[in-house]
Amino acid sequence: MNVRILVIDDDVESSTQINHILIEKGFSVTLANTPQQALDALVERYDYVLCDYAMGQMDVSGFIRQLKGIQPHLIVLLLSNLQGVKQCSMLSSVGVSDIIMKPVVSNELLAVINQTKEETLVQVISRNDILVQDSRLSEANFINWAELITHKYPDPNLLEFTTSLESQFDHTDALLLLGEHQTAKHFYAYQFYKSQPTFSKALVHFNCTALLKDNMFNMLFGFEKGAFTGAFQTTSGILERAAGGVLVLSGIEHLSSESQLAIVSAFHQKYYTRIGSTNRIPLNFKLVAVSDTITNPDELRSALRPDFFNLFNIVNKGVPNVANRRKDIMPNAHLLLQRINKRYGLSIENISDTAERVLLNYTWPGNWGELYWLLRRASFLTDDNTIKITELPQEVIHESKFNQGTKLVLNPDTKQTDIFSLQQSAKFNDTIPKLKTIAAEAELDTINRVLREVKFNKTKAAKMLGIDRKTLYNKLVKHSGYKLADKN
Repeated sequence: MNVRILVIDDDVESSTQINHILIEKGFSVTLANTPQQALDALVERYDYVLCDYAMGQMDVSGFIRQLKGIQPHLIVLLLSNLQGVKQCSMLSSVGVSDIIMKPVVSNELLAVINQTKEETLVQVISRNDILVQDSRLSEANFINWAELITHKYPDPNLLEFTTSLESQFDHTDALLLLGEHQTAKHFYAYQFYKSQPTFSKALVHFNCTALLKDNMFNMLFGFEKGAFTGAFQTTSGILERAAGGVLVLSGIEHLSSESQLAIVSAFHQKYYTRIGSTNRIPLNFKLVAVSDTITNPDELRSALRPDFFNLFNIVNKGVPNVANRRKDIMPNAHLLLQRINKRYGLSIENISDTAERVLLNYTWPGNWGELYWLLRRASFLTDDNTIKITELPQEVIHESKFNQGTKLVLNPDTKQTDIFSLQQSAKFNDTIPKLKTIAAEAELDTINRVLREVKFNKTKAAKMLGIDRKTLYNKLVKHSGYKLADKN
């Protein structure tokens, strides 16, 4: 099968590199340097879109909605530098399937494409899995985050809150989850699911942003054969698939008014019917609604039908971010590595001591999702079974203040700390560095100095280094961070 990929990136050098990687593996590729070129290209059918997150003043969320509106089946992968990861991770609600950090690492790119299957609107999962969205971005954002949040060092305040939250679960059939952090909302949705006597039953997740409003009602309630033009066979709705379990509606603010009214009627009557049928189907599931973009209850109230909004008990809480849960970073990092190994057939077993100290002292503005993408990228960069400091982006190393003799958390269990410089910690914990590592660091330092000197002009930098632009770009990829030098 000829897989067609549309690459949307205004960085010609980056898109050319991606084009070479994909064509070499037999993909059919079209390049677009502007959003309008991409929209024009969609007269042809594509399977994947690789879209740069930062293209001028483009509204990425709105643009992705346009793409999905034209070709709803598209699998959208975002290309982003480290700084954009936090914002990118919020775009799962509009159908983004995964994020690939720039500059692109060829084996990571190919692995993500090969592992990303055709998106489905609904995914019914077993009791042992965390809530999973229809988009593959859930691999990073919602991959057993309930386990991550309370993995090894449970926060007493968090546990107290979840206990009080569970007491509410017994007295409600419909829960509305608000809050700034996607992780928190999906964590509580999963806690709600676990608290039910029907925990062994279905957990069904429907993304309200994945369909045009005209099609939502049909998908939710199902239809009989011949009920309308195009209804070629009887189809069960989302509500039926959630029978005996929990239905999670994400992006609730995008649910059509018609669907809202029908759900209200179903809850009041305790039954519903398929389109084109008079047979009553008992309402026997619990409902969790999640807002992806609205955090204020009053604002969401104005976006929904009043009778629909009033169905729900509202929970508006967050969970501590990574920066406030540093004791969990390394246990969760190793847990994520297990997931990465399983999904991509890798065998990464260790994180070096120096790399660990960088992870412990980084600020993590993108929270757990950023940790996942950083670890996945490093896993594809390492030449053995250990993630080392040379596989981490320079921005992360600099921001962690690791090379400035910062006070470092050495043992979360005993809370002992010590002060190490980069050279000292490498000496104590990574033993003697390999010659290849020393050479790589020297090359990295040289590229940094030259890039700063020429104000990040890659053409001038390549000329000063005595190499061509393509070779320089390949070295930037090799060292895992595009903006290697600190512009300041």
